[in-house]
Amino acid sequence: MTLIDLAERNSAGLSVLLSWDRASGELWVDVLHLATGRSFIVPARPDNALEVFYHPFAYGSFAQDLMSALDAPEPDDDEAAFSVHDRQL
Repeated sequence: MTLIDLAERNSAGLSVLLSWDRASGELWVDVLHLATGRSFIVPARPDNALEVFYHPFAYGSFAQDLMSALDAPEPDDDEAAFSVHDRQL
């Protein structure tokens, strides 16, 4: 796995990172809510990666899950981090 960070931005209390796995060709956007430390991943494709990077909350079925992840109480130490990585766009 060779991970490459393609773009990064910080705004409105969020840190957003567009990443690419050179070996698999997989693209995704990591979004970190700086105030709570909560994060989530949104999968992307080559044809929409920049759109996902600039508007991660706009992705249909992801939007509600993403907002819920930021508003949810802190997980127990043994709970897995929130991820929507396996869903299809």
